[in-house]
Amino acid sequence: MKKKTSKEYWIPDSETYNQLQKLKKYVDFVAGLPYSTAQHKTKAEEIKLLIENIDKHEAFLKEWCVCIDIFDFEIQNGKGTGIYWRKWGVCFEMARFEIDSSYYVLDEDRWTDDYSAYYCIINFEKETTHERIWGNTNLDEFIADAMKFESYITESLNEIKVEIDIWNRDKKQSEFNKIKPEPYRVSINLDFNKIIGKYLK
Repeated sequence: MKKKTSKEYWIPDSETYNQLQKLKKYVDFVAGLPYSTAQHKTKAEEIKLLIENIDKHEAFLKEWCVCIDIFDFEIQNGKGTGIYWRKWGVCFEMARFEIDSSYYVLDEDRWTDDYSAYYCIINFEKETTHERIWGNTNLDEFIADAMKFESYITESLNEIKVEIDIWNRDKKQSEFNKIKPEPYRVSINLDFNKIIGKYLK
């Protein structure tokens, strides 16, 4: 696969670049939580460096995500109704930022609804038919809400998960391309003699 050069990506203007630097505060916050491991903290430092260099080609050689999730596994498994998942996440994949704060609700009819409190896409692909920046653009609001995530914890919505991960974009894509779908097989147990006997009578 041909590697893209920095000329093939959209280089953010100074205002967008400065806004994106605010995400380092969010990464620091998640890495500093008691739920984060030493490995999380190491990855967080590398992610902050990638954010700082988002105007350079090197930043596009890696993909990453930083997320906080709160779960209610009882409701998620169909016992009761209400909010069973709240999340705050920043992901950089396929040359775009996806910044998301949302929650999921199971209603009395067993339907799941999702509600977005904050959602923003920033696309760095040079050639795009979509809007370059779409959705909410006030990162301060997203970060402030994420930093008070514990205020959303309830007696049942209390399982906290932190994810800070980073990977090589080309490696992940090449590994994905190597995966061959397993053929779908169904075992049918039939008594052949009975079937034939039925039509011989």
